[in-house]
Amino acid sequence: MAGAVGLTLLGGRVYARHLKRLSNAETMDPAFITKQRKIRGIVTSVGDSDDFHIYHIARPYWLRSSLARLPSKTRKDLKGETIHIRLAGMDAPELPHFGMPGQPHGPAAKDWLTSKILGKTVRCTIHKRDQYQRIVASVYYRPSIYWPLLTNLSLEMVRSGWGCVYTQAGAEYGKEGIDRYLKAQQEAQKKRRGMWADGLDVETPAEYKERMKKGKAAPRPK
Repeated sequence: MAGAVGLTLLGGRVYARHLKRLSNAETMDPAFITKQRKIRGIVTSVGDSDDFHIYHIARPYWLRSSLARLPSKTRKDLKGETIHIRLAGMDAPELPHFGMPGQPHGPAAKDWLTSKILGKTVRCTIHKRDQYQRIVASVYYRPSIYWPLLTNLSLEMVRSGWGCVYTQAGAEYGKEGIDRYLKAQQEAQKKRRGMWADGLDVETPAEYKERMKKGKAAPRPK
């Protein structure tokens, strides 16, 4: 009897950890988040230049991504069934929001991100849930079906010049650590990639958001 109860409890834990599909960030157990679980999902949409939605695949993350399939649903049907992911460790140029102007490289950064992950399967190591109910995560994906290793999406975006290192309080850098992010940014700046194409005198997303908070929607002072 005790053995049967033990197996039932073990089965429940296995189901909760590996086989239960997570509908959205709001319904995720806080304990699941604090233990930095790994989840997989298919990217259904890209919002800004540093966040997107995934449809969680209720299978162990180590199984082949080719097993993942998105249900035959429209984007409208998927409302409330996807997890909002915020890329950890980096910040990307802002797009226009709530009547505020965006940053010059915002659209290009979003296009870059969209081309890399939309419709693809990604693996996310969860760090925390932020104030906007997004899951902050280190995200990994394969750039092509022929690429054998998983690539850290945030690091690749910083190295490509379409993002910069996020250095605000509470920043998460995962197993890579901040030094690798800083090195990737230095490489992008040295080679004038992306947002650094015209030089290093660039208003970072953090500086832009601070300026917007102060009501200075005018162009950045020279």
